Amino acid sequence: YQQQYYAKENQLMQQRDLVTKIKSLQEQSKDKLTDLSQIIQLYQTMNGDNPQKISLERYVLQWYLAEVLKNANQQLKQLTKGRYQFELKQETGRSKGNTGLEINVYDDNAGATRSSHTLSGGESFIAALSLALGLAEVIQNQAGGVAIEALFIDEGFGSLDEEALEMAMEALEGIESAGRMIGIISHVRELKERIPQQIVVETSGTGRSSIRYQLEGWSEA
Repeated sequence: YQQQYYAKENQLMQQRDLVTKIKSLQEQSKDKLTDLSQIIQLYQTMNGDNPQKISLERYVLQWYLAEVLKNANQQLKQLTKGRYQFELKQETGRSKGNTGLEINVYDDNAGATRSSHTLSGGESFIAALSLALGLAEVIQNQAGGVAIEALFIDEGFGSLDEEALEMAMEALEGIESAGRMIGIISHVRELKERIPQQIVVETSGTGRSSIRYQLEGWSEA
């Protein structure tokens, strides 16, 4: 019996040691599960799985977009005689893929905000031009004051009607008179007639093209 007693006591001690180790592992697992839960929550938040449905990437882009809109509004206000103003859409979208980077336009004539997609052709051109100028200003500020003095625009002028084209030209002429050089790429006849300084690309019909510079009635090959 004494031998059986010692065998049972030894077995009990081993089981107690095993229970102690299991409890220790449980505590370690609990801490690791807590850490894992926090990491998962952080990942989901950064990935846009949050009430705002905005990922960290979109949050950063939203900040830059807000800076662009702030600068673009200075141009848009001037070009539209105070009628329009850009606004960053604040409403949460239906998914994280369409939230945070949408632009609305406040129309002072109507006293209401509407989607930028509702702008007409000429208005869309001026809005896009204002955004380009606003982006240029932000880039200059972020690049240590490096000046961006020239912009080239290829906005599909051929799709603009006569009124929209006139609006676009007035906007371009106003910006140019303020000291910034604007170059446009177009084949529209009305633009050719109103822009004195031109770089004309002509095809020879043999697969080659030539370039000449034209300025108010005279040209140089």
